[in-house]
Amino acid sequence: MTTPLVFLGGANLSALSAVSLVGSALSNHLNSFADAGDFNGDGFSDIVEDVANGVFTEPLTCYVYFGAAAFVAKGPDLQANGPLTDGLIQVESAAGIGDLNGDAFPDVALFHTAGNTGLIRILLGGTAPDLTSDGDISLGSFSAVPVGDLDGDGYDDLAVSQAGYGIMHGGPTVPTGYSVTDPTNGTTVTLAGFDINADGHPDFLLSGGRGLVLGGPTLTPVAGLTALTTASPSGPYTWADYNGDGRPDFATSDPTSHQMILFLNDGTLNPPASAPLSAPSAYVLNGSFAYGH
Repeated sequence: MTTPLVFLGGANLSALSAVSLVGSALSNHLNSFADAGDFNGDGFSDIVEDVANGVFTEPLTCYVYFGAAAFVAKGPDLQANGPLTDGLIQVESAAGIGDLNGDAFPDVALFHTAGNTGLIRILLGGTAPDLTSDGDISLGSFSAVPVGDLDGDGYDDLAVSQAGYGIMHGGPTVPTGYSVTDPTNGTTVTLAGFDINADGHPDFLLSGGRGLVLGGPTLTPVAGLTALTTASPSGPYTWADYNGDGRPDFATSDPTSHQMILFLNDGTLNPPASAPLSAPSAYVLNGSFAYGH
């Protein structure tokens, strides 16, 4: 049985309180957890959980836990089965995707793959949200990354990678597909949401040493952050303002030494890498989390 643990923030990191939620009772399953944003608009962040392990005939389940001022142990507030692709190994994850339809409520998507087929299920937030599909988009095998409002039209967008990548643009109605931006085989969006040139548009990073794409009314590929995808180590990586100067910085891990390497933003599009961070023990970067190894 998977038991989700939520650590509540506080000034004293050594005394953070943890809340145990009621998770899936399915054995031998892997679960994914993600920030759903304020899915129901009550002022508290929510959590989305998806049963992600590959199975043949069983529909995978999605859960949402609503945040609250007094966040206590509980079961999911919303629960629904995702799509079922019978006879093929299924893998599924769920994530917050920002406000796709511009109604001021964050939305969630299920990302379902089975063999060479895939599906994105859009779940719109609201004052009384449910997990009934608000739009299914059928694809081949794919990956997807929330990228924010790339073009500044007031609707958040989603990058979809198949043979190449493209942008699924948000709008007042739920999108039914996406436009291919770069058809180059193997090109995927790997990191998004930061604004490296401070123009108010989020930017994103491509795999395979193809560098950086600057958001705006027109997407602009530039030779930026190539060290994160061409040099060794090459990921995984994440971003945050690590030194408090108001600019996004980047971090990756050295797979040999299991230590962190920072790229502190110096105002250029290719910040230099620092030496591996010294630490009492080596660290591994997994998504946005670093943990001892």
